[in-house]
Amino acid sequence: MATPAGCSGAKGATFGYLAPFGNTTFVQFTQIIESNLESAGATVKTENANLDPGAQMSQGQSLLLFNPKALIINPLSDQALVPFYQAAEAKGVKLVGQEPSAEYLGPYASSLRTDVDWNVQAAVKLLAEKVGKGGKVAALVPPDVAAVMTEARLAFEKYAKQYGLDVVAETVVPKLDSPTARNIVDTWKQKYGSSLAGIWSISDEPAAGAASAVDGSFHPAIVTQGQAQSTWQLVESGKLYGVVDGGNARTGNALAYAALKAACNQPLPSTLWLRGEVVTKANAGTYTDPVVAAKQTDFRNLALEDIDGKIYIK
Repeated sequence: MATPAGCSGAKGATFGYLAPFGNTTFVQFTQIIESNLESAGATVKTENANLDPGAQMSQGQSLLLFNPKALIINPLSDQALVPFYQAAEAKGVKLVGQEPSAEYLGPYASSLRTDVDWNVQAAVKLLAEKVGKGGKVAALVPPDVAAVMTEARLAFEKYAKQYGLDVVAETVVPKLDSPTARNIVDTWKQKYGSSLAGIWSISDEPAAGAASAVDGSFHPAIVTQGQAQSTWQLVESGKLYGVVDGGNARTGNALAYAALKAACNQPLPSTLWLRGEVVTKANAGTYTDPVVAAKQTDFRNLALEDIDGKIYIK
């Protein structure tokens, strides 16, 4: 068996997680990180910035007062957080980045990155197979408040063009919520009616809002990026055509793995990568709660694989 990422110095230590948002996905990440690190004898402090970069800066500075061994951060703005990074580095706190900006080479011991390009391509390909070349589609896109959101939007535009889709609308869902998405889709319903063949959504809640607008005369195929059980259920029921699930169990385990190894001064790849799972009606019934699924793997001994020079979590 490989040497575990744990070390005796982690016992009694404090770790932290700075989440950008409090939706289902980040709640699950938080629960998995807490469970894993607490099982190693650590205390975990968590914060949720609610999409406010200024709040995230303040929360990070507050967590430094607890003298943590390592902090995991999903940054809303790497550039805005430079003073926090400098303060953490001065205190010897190890940082693990979750979806940091590709352009920013911050003081991370390691970073976890979703292969957003692969995941969005898989979703757009699924949509294109359903609606066909030239099919009219619209997109519920994220606000450009984090690098990973911008990356996802740009990937949608790239692959929609590649697969020959006719994108008639791209509308931002500022808070990534269902009611706003429903209002947007109702507007599309009035404007495009049954000619709108498909919708791509950035995440679970907007997809649910879109699904609630479907009726007998308006039934676009809806494909989303997402993770929530409710999204899988909508796919299983046929209200959504598919989801590319980002893998919350593997993500939470990987973040705890990297934080513990960093705190123990053990070697880590500079970047760890994750690809999602394509879910359609055929396999939507296999959902397992990510918090439960995470416990089925020893987070201290994750399996890694090299794909085209990038290190991926299996």
